[in-house]
Amino acid sequence: MINKEVAILTDGGKSELIRFPEGEVIVVDSSETFSNMPKGTKVFSPDETKELFAQNNIPTYKCNVTEK
Repeated sequence: MINKEVAILTDGGKSELIRFPEGEVIVVDSSETFSNMPKGTKVFSPDETKELFAQNNIPTYKCNVTEK
């Protein structure tokens, strides 16, 4: 039986932003990563991910210090 909550991410080799139902957000940038995907998880396409970063609405960190 196939677990419907498991997905293959970044199968196209490009970064994808993932937002889990409880609010956690991650960026997956390695190739073909398996992840548990609970119902309600949003996977942003590589183009959507790139656009979100281009809008600069996501804080970035360097050595645990915010750059914004």
